[in-house]
Amino acid sequence: MTGGQFARSGWRAALMALALLVGCAEKPDRFVYDTWAAALQDEGRLRADRTPADARFSNNDLVHNFYRIALFTEANPGIASGPNQEATPDQISRWEGPIRYWTLGRGITPKDESDIRALMDRVEIQTGLEIVADREDPNFVISLTTPGERDEASASLGEINTNLRDTFDAWRRSPTWICGAWLGAPRQTPNKLSVAFVFIGDEVTGLSRQSCLEEEIVQSLGLRNDDPKVR
Repeated sequence: MTGGQFARSGWRAALMALALLVGCAEKPDRFVYDTWAAALQDEGRLRADRTPADARFSNNDLVHNFYRIALFTEANPGIASGPNQEATPDQISRWEGPIRYWTLGRGITPKDESDIRALMDRVEIQTGLEIVADREDPNFVISLTTPGERDEASASLGEINTNLRDTFDAWRRSPTWICGAWLGAPRQTPNKLSVAFVFIGDEVTGLSRQSCLEEEIVQSLGLRNDDPKVR
């Protein structure tokens, strides 16, 4: 979801606070998500092969897919499955300056760090954007939180931007909204992205966790819509 104008000094303060959080759990535990992921794999979904012979696509497919995900915005980002009928046409949103990313949360593991770094390297090559890790002044934050961090996280984010807090709260209270992202841009140039916050729960593991990282990071580049017909 797109947010409004964001104060960078407050953003940094919120990030400092997020490292020391305590709170209560509101989402299902790992067993529930693992069971759900196993059911998807049994159906032939949640696949990890990137160029499967049984799922080829053409240039026309790529053009159509880009049109659907880059020129529409999902109205109900918490819908975990099924068509989002309320997606609305929108202008292309994109980053024009460097992306300075960092990770936060007690759920972050060395593997997560490695996966994120590898994905950011791929994105940098494909887009030409300058992407660097920056702990001191990040504008693209990937949070992977444990349940005990989220009450205080919500309070800290609310001091910075109420839309970001409300999106975070909607995610943390939903058992079916697995992961999400919030995008911010200056009011005068709402389609020039300047900040992003990705939120994933530590309850999500394995391929589901990898899928969340890839989907939300790439969506935060400006590909904001989910469409059931887009691979």
